Amino acid sequence: MRRERNYSIILSNHAKNRMVERSGINKKSTVRIAEKAYKDGISQSQATGSLLRYISYIAGKSYKNCDIRIFNEKVYVFRDTKERDEEGRFIIKMVTMLNLPLEYKKRAFSLQKRINEEIE
Repeated sequence: MRRERNYSIILSNHAKNRMVERSGINKKSTVRIAEKAYKDGISQSQATGSLLRYISYIAGKSYKNCDIRIFNEKVYVFRDTKERDEEGRFIIKMVTMLNLPLEYKKRAFSLQKRINEEIE
């Protein structure tokens, strides 16, 4: 039985432009990749060590009250709009996407691998 998700992802124009600019993907793929990043990305509660410190730094510096996820060597910043769509799902808005600094990429990759193994 497949569980329905209780949220809907929307992207700001800024987020779409940053995804295209920094990832080289086309605009049609942006929502799909943002949904995957939100669902499968490393959250602040899953991060440890230097990766956790980096996420906390980003959250404290510019993105207070945002949900930050790391997915495929990118940092995705989401904000809960506290609104619901016509189907009653919460609307989560992607604000922007940042490049993950080189010194955190290896740690993020190994943590993502470990999380995926725990899920399977």
